[in-house]
Amino acid sequence: MQNKPVYYLQDDPRWGSIIFSNHNDSSQTIASSGCGATCMAMVLATFLDENITPPDVAKVIVDNGYRTYDDGVDWAFFLFASEYYGLEFKLTYSTDDVIEALKNSALVIASMGPGYFTNYGHYILLWGLDEVNERILVNDPNSTVKTQASYDLFREQSANYFIFYEPEESQMAEQWKLDIIKEAKQAGLITVDHDPDETAPKWFVLKVLLNALKTIK
Repeated sequence: MQNKPVYYLQDDPRWGSIIFSNHNDSSQTIASSGCGATCMAMVLATFLDENITPPDVAKVIVDNGYRTYDDGVDWAFFLFASEYYGLEFKLTYSTDDVIEALKNSALVIASMGPGYFTNYGHYILLWGLDEVNERILVNDPNSTVKTQASYDLFREQSANYFIFYEPEESQMAEQWKLDIIKEAKQAGLITVDHDPDETAPKWFVLKVLLNALKTIK
């Protein structure tokens, strides 16, 4: 994807201090541990709904058991997310596969080991290529400075990759829409169920209103 996607930082003051823990540990926040949630939010905000933010994804992670005790996000979450939101998905360990995917408008979440991007482990979003200089373009949720790195660096320091493709509207999963219906009814925004096959703008409007209510509260 050569058009830069939505870019979120995990320490954004709007959500950095929100607890992101499966045992209510106040030291575990989106800022400290939310790189995976933030990367997935960037994918979803770019491909599905620009109103999806890291707290939305963090809640899905915790509610469905993919928040680890102290290591961030279980890798299995990304397969779950692809099914939950209706995105085409591929797991790979090959940087060459990633390069080909990026040529075909994919977004890729990379799990990085120690090195340039992290001292321990870290998720970053890959979104484009500088083919002349053999470099991959990056949205790092923890740094606005580290915006690209060489193909060879990824070959040496990546653990694996989660590739996502934008779905056709007809292929979008219903579950995220059903969740919006449930929340909207609970909040009193609607009184009857809506058809999940209705056009996307309706879901975006409902999501905006739900986010506004959360902000007011």
